[in-house]
Formats: sequence, C-alpha cells, structure tokens
Amino acid sequence: KLGPDHVDVARTSIHIADVLQAQGMFEKAQEKYQAALEILVCELGHFHKDVATAVDKIGVTLCSQGKFEEALEKHQAVLDIRLEKPGNEHVDFARTYH
Repeated sequence: KLGPDHVDVARTSIHIADVLQAQGMFEKAQEKYQAALEILVCELGHFHKDVATAVDKIGVTLCSQGKFEEALEKHQAVLDIRLEKPGNEHVDFARTYH
C-alpha cells in the first residue's frame, strides 16, 4: 500500500487532473495538479523533471482559464527548472519552447 505522499500517488493525481482539464473542469484540475506538485517537490526536490511537468500542466490550465500572466509565470518556472537541471541540449528543454 502506498502512502498519500508517494510519488506514484502524485503521478496518478496528475492523470486524474488531465481528465478534469480535458472536461473543462479547470479549477478541480488545478487543485489536483497543485496537490501532486506539493508531493513531488517534497519527495523529488524542486529541480526534478516530474516537478517541471506538474508546473507545466498548471500553466496550461491557467492559460485555458484566460489567466495568461499566471500561466506565463508557471511556464517561465518550467523553463528555469529545465535549464537548471538537464541542460539546454536536453529534449525537455526543447519541449518548453514548443
């Protein structure tokens, strides 16, 4: 049995949030992404690729709600994470610019 703060629980929460996002339930998706992000940061640290992915998904959700300034801040944070850890030749770095 996994505990509530397990990385796999966070990843599953992200998948649930993805479905909520697809259904247009942006606030509920945002809550799930945020909860997952908190677990991932605690368990993996701020500069892990899974943390960047969660922050990116939060940014997409904010953009979908028309919250462009907040979305831009999240996407900049993703870029900062990806530049810090894998280096600018890594595939995740290129995805940030996609």
